[in-house]
Amino acid sequence: MPAGVTVLTGASDTVVETTKSFVAREEGALGAVYERYAPAVLRVAASSLPSRADAEDVARTTFVTAWRGRESFDPAKGSLLVWLLTIARRRSIEVAEVRDDRGVRCAAVMTN
Repeated sequence: MPAGVTVLTGASDTVVETTKSFVAREEGALGAVYERYAPAVLRVAASSLPSRADAEDVARTTFVTAWRGRESFDPAKGSLLVWLLTIARRRSIEVAEVRDDRGVRCAAVMTN
């Protein structure tokens, strides 16, 4: 093994177990997934939205959406984290578009 490379077997085992419990709908799985991935999901949302409140709403919505749609998650296609970040990114875009639409409509009303 090259110098300076650390193998985190325990961390990856925990990720696998968390993903399995999430897919299996085990009690406490959503909380474990939220605890592990909420900071990353919030960072993605916050990078796309000017409002911290909107970013927090997107983060919460991401986990609700994921839990309700967990049967569509396929670990063979990617990690749970990537799936969650994709949901968050799409939701952030939707929220940003609504905000832009409102801004355009408000500007149009104010100029007429």
